[in-house]
Amino acid sequence: MELRKATLSDIDRIMPILDDARAFQRSMGFRQWEDGYPDRATVLADIASGNARVLVDSDRAPDADAHILGYCLLAIGDPAYDCLNHSWLYPGPYGVIHRLALSSASRGRKLARLFIDLIERDYLRRGIHSLRVDTGAENLIMRHLLLSHGFHPHGLLHFPWGPRLTFEKHLRDLPLVSTPTTLPPDSQ
Repeated sequence: MELRKATLSDIDRIMPILDDARAFQRSMGFRQWEDGYPDRATVLADIASGNARVLVDSDRAPDADAHILGYCLLAIGDPAYDCLNHSWLYPGPYGVIHRLALSSASRGRKLARLFIDLIERDYLRRGIHSLRVDTGAENLIMRHLLLSHGFHPHGLLHFPWGPRLTFEKHLRDLPLVSTPTTLPPDSQ
């Protein structure tokens, strides 16, 4: 598994992943992303920013592009988060994880944890040691993932996109290269 920058040629594989994520949210009884969000224009803007990433299963095919399993935007800072400076534990430059989504084919394979590990290392390589993320209160899976990955909760904050639970993590003790990029045999 690897995390790489998304390119324009990935767009037709990214959009179905986002569709899967919206459908999964509905099946779990909540709507964090409204119908149509994130749309193609949003993803194209993410790619143009250079901060869009895809999770690819490079072990299953020689052409890693053929097996895109996840998508996210890894922003450096965010004006909506800047307005909430009083609530963050770690000052200075920070990364924000937005639009984290895995394909339906990847569910049950413990890829979300690996995805977060790779995201953290991407930020460390860019010199960012503080991460922030928000999620809907009803998104119990994401909340559990963040807490089990060492993110600290900050409570409910009101963003332009609505009220969200916020989380933050400092990466000071995280080695750059320690997480295996392949899954153990029992989880594949």
